[in-house]
Amino acid sequence: WDELEAGFDAGARFGVLQTTEAGGHHLGSTARGQALDQAGRHGVDRRMVFLSGGISNAAELRQVVQAGFSGALCGTVFAATRESAAHERYKQAIVNATPGDTLVTDRFSIGWHTHRHRVIRNASCEQSLPASVIGSAHYFGKRYPILRYSVAVPTVHTEGLIEEMALYCGTSCKDTHSIRTVRQVLADLTA
Repeated sequence: WDELEAGFDAGARFGVLQTTEAGGHHLGSTARGQALDQAGRHGVDRRMVFLSGGISNAAELRQVVQAGFSGALCGTVFAATRESAAHERYKQAIVNATPGDTLVTDRFSIGWHTHRHRVIRNASCEQSLPASVIGSAHYFGKRYPILRYSVAVPTVHTEGLIEEMALYCGTSCKDTHSIRTVRQVLADLTA
């Protein structure tokens, strides 16, 4: 909340409050339930503030808007869509995951050592393994190595040990049961 307020004081026109349920690079320390309860006290209805973290269905989106937020940012539910550039095995890992399969860790720190990340638990999380090359990504005609514990996201341009890379995933995986289209995900979120 303090960082959000500082952003507005510095002239920001909108802000995002990330909760602990969010996947990926973790900045938040407030759970979504707390954020919803505290929204009125922080005047989110008087500013353009979006909530991010684990939002995966229409009921949750309605709660966010009813609490006064301008809307929500959803990542995980869209990472597992047909249109997403995520690697197919990464998409399937999201579909197979439950919130209990995710954890917030500082293991994936090569490339962004100042933040923790919510990922799907894998061998890189469970054991101390050498930070050796476990894959590569091909962009613009060049091949780039991916080290274990890198923050690199496995995309359609990635090959290697995909299941051992940073598989960012929020608790919204609870409602991601298949790889669908963006249109289908939007229909479910706005039903």
